[in-house]
This record gives sequence, structure tokens and C-alpha cells, in this order.
Amino acid sequence: MVVGAGSVTDSAYARPERFIDEKDPAVPESKGRDKAKYTPPRTATQASVAPNPRWYAPVMVVLMVVGLLWVATYYISGVHQWPVPAIGRWNLGAGFALMMAGFMMTTRWR
Repeated sequence: MVVGAGSVTDSAYARPERFIDEKDPAVPESKGRDKAKYTPPRTATQASVAPNPRWYAPVMVVLMVVGLLWVATYYISGVHQWPVPAIGRWNLGAGFALMMAGFMMTTRWR
């Protein structure tokens, strides 16, 4: 048996004849769009951003360092009695909150 002995139109995968004609009225032609006139890009306007006050950077660094020292003191104290023994494990939360406040300030630093 010889495979492919027939022509392309005899094959099961041949396109139907209605697709062969390129000017088939069953397929509508798309409408072209008018090209927009050239509009130049907007010029970048720099917003007047005021610099931070002089106290901003020192407060930011102090918050991060105090938070780090708070957490380190909690871990170093033997039975976790320092810095504030009444709040227990919440000392970690207080230390991390101080550090996060300092890091959040870095996002606004100019």
C-alpha cells in the first residue's frame, strides 16, 4: 500500500474549497482606521520635593539601633527579664516595631 498516492485535495486534511478562494464574500473585510496625528510626549515636570528636616535621618537611625539593642538585650538577659520584664515575649514585638518604624522612615528619606 502506498501512502500519499492521492492528491492534496483527496486527502482527509485538505481545506474545503470555500477557503481556497481569496475573495470569498462570506468573510467581511475589516475597516481600516485613520491614523492619529502625531502628538509629542508630555514633558516631564519635576515635582518640587522638599528635603527632609535635619532631625529625620538621626531619628531614623536611632529607631533602628534602639530596636536592635532592645531585641539583643532580650535575648542576652538570662531569663528574659530585660528590657521590660512585665511584657515577657512582647519585648521582641516592641524591638521589631522600633526597627520597622526606622525602616519605614527610610522609604520617605530624600
